[in-house]
Amino acid sequence: MLTNVEERSPKDLVRDPEAQAREERDQKLLARMRQGDEAALREVITAYTPRLYSCIRDVVRDNTATEDVLQIVFWKVWRNVEGFRGESSFSTWLYKIATNAAIDWWKKHRRHRGQEMSEVTELGVRDHRRGPVDEIAGKDLERHVHAAMLRLPEKFRVVLQLREVEGRSYEEIATELGIALGTVESRIFRARERLAKFLTEYGVRGGSGHGV
Repeated sequence: MLTNVEERSPKDLVRDPEAQAREERDQKLLARMRQGDEAALREVITAYTPRLYSCIRDVVRDNTATEDVLQIVFWKVWRNVEGFRGESSFSTWLYKIATNAAIDWWKKHRRHRGQEMSEVTELGVRDHRRGPVDEIAGKDLERHVHAAMLRLPEKFRVVLQLREVEGRSYEEIATELGIALGTVESRIFRARERLAKFLTEYGVRGGSGHGV
């Protein structure tokens, strides 16, 4: 049953073995990085590049830019590893850095791009059977969806992206971010509510039905 509060039930507190193993691995890598071990950073890069690449690509919409932002992300991880206090899982911290870096890039470059957002096929917006008029309307919708996603609080945007863009199950998201299943359900519920509200503000009717 979906809850509107982020509470952990006793069932949620039972950690998934895979998540626990990854957390233990990450803690060891963190300890090594804090000692200046660059090999540990390379292991983090190998482990997390595929996931973070998808996260960044969904925002910047450009492969070359995604590679550039990804390098910035791992540079920030290396530079700020001492500041990581463990208030969240290591993977959640990485996603936070990645999403912030991607949004910073998008805000900086959007004025210099002829098209802010070319496609949102992952969100189910584009329909290749539509005519030219529909395509124009579709592009407006794409921009609205993109803008609305960027307005979401970070913790909501991350789970919604993992769910709707990458097609992860609730259980996979919980494992990926090291959070309770109930928390995932609550955040996705709230994210969809807010996204629908933002789309309504843009004049999009039935905002919650556009692939999100």
